[in-house]
Amino acid sequence: MASSSTSTTKHHVFLSFRGEDTRAGFTSHLHAALERKNILTFIDDDMKRGEEISDSLVKAIEDSKLSVIIFSQLYVSSKWCLDEFVKILECRKIRGQMAIPIFYQVDPSDVRKQSGCFGDAFAELVKRKALEMEEEQCFRAALNEAANISGHDSRKIDIVNEESENPRKRSRLVDPEDIYHLLKKRKGTKAVKGICLDMHESREIQLKSDAFAGMRCLEFLIIKGSTSRVQLPHCGLEYLSKFDFSQIRLKNFGVDNSCNKLSRLPSSICKLKSLEHLEISGCSNLESFPEIMEPMESLKEFRLSDTAITELPSSIRHMKSLLFLYLDATFIKELPELPPSLEHLIANDCESLEIISSGTIGNSVRQLCFANCFKFDQKALIADMQLKLQMKNSLIKPKEYKNLSK
Repeated sequence: MASSSTSTTKHHVFLSFRGEDTRAGFTSHLHAALERKNILTFIDDDMKRGEEISDSLVKAIEDSKLSVIIFSQLYVSSKWCLDEFVKILECRKIRGQMAIPIFYQVDPSDVRKQSGCFGDAFAELVKRKALEMEEEQCFRAALNEAANISGHDSRKIDIVNEESENPRKRSRLVDPEDIYHLLKKRKGTKAVKGICLDMHESREIQLKSDAFAGMRCLEFLIIKGSTSRVQLPHCGLEYLSKFDFSQIRLKNFGVDNSCNKLSRLPSSICKLKSLEHLEISGCSNLESFPEIMEPMESLKEFRLSDTAITELPSSIRHMKSLLFLYLDATFIKELPELPPSLEHLIANDCESLEIISSGTIGNSVRQLCFANCFKFDQKALIADMQLKLQMKNSLIKPKEYKNLSK
């Protein structure tokens, strides 16, 4: 996946990445570091994508002097990313452009052989029959070629430290020791805009609920790894519910699959006006989401997969810009009215799901996934969606729609 800078300007660098697992962390750090060096960088954050990469992206790749491919575990789960990648290699061969692979939490040998977690992601793409046989062979050959190009391990690229020697003055923090001292001693400042904490590399942290008090401009907070090593003030993330997020300008908030201690969220998380991406997936003891008392107008992506959620609050309609909603493997029985802006609803393996009433899903929807929802009768929903489509195409007025549905 490649902020969308307009492609009318020729860029020095084109970034190709999978937004799902690197957008809020490594990729944003790299982008910021390049921009600070006045290196014009094309990074596409447009979430509205079709099956094929756009002409503007093709031109952006062709016009760039150098392309950076960030190989992450989920990179090959996206045909879009693979199409970008093949175009980059084409420009390398034909135009002599430079291409630099960065291996983010993957081994080059796994890229070459399509093995490990990287290979599993590619196998899933093939399994979904998203590729023709010729495309699959082409992508495999390209991955083998790219893995042999001299690249970099993301863990050895300390780009953030170039910003300032003083962690309190840096905009983004990734070094576990720097984060430990700032949070432990509550010395964060408004200069800090992002924190990406990998608990696999950090010592145990015991925090108080005002640990983030000084970080008024914090835009994203990502916690990876064993969250039982973050103590707030006891083991687990259950004390996250005591945190006051209302005073920070957070854009991205995510907790990974180790958050099995978290049972509820603070209501203040719904006051994050700038929040664009919210991921609470894998919190197996999380049973509810707070009522949304005021519009969350910036939120575009909301992930609640693999939680113990049994129902969504009816106030979810206040997520007025929501495009993606992930509910895989939850215990939801019935869906309330969803935001009319919603385009993608992914609710596979929801074995308790029974009811999606008429009017729950708006006319903007482009993707509905209900695999293995055995109690849910999809026929009624399909008929309802077809009727809505007919109404939209025929420009039927709302009162006429009522008559047709009888």
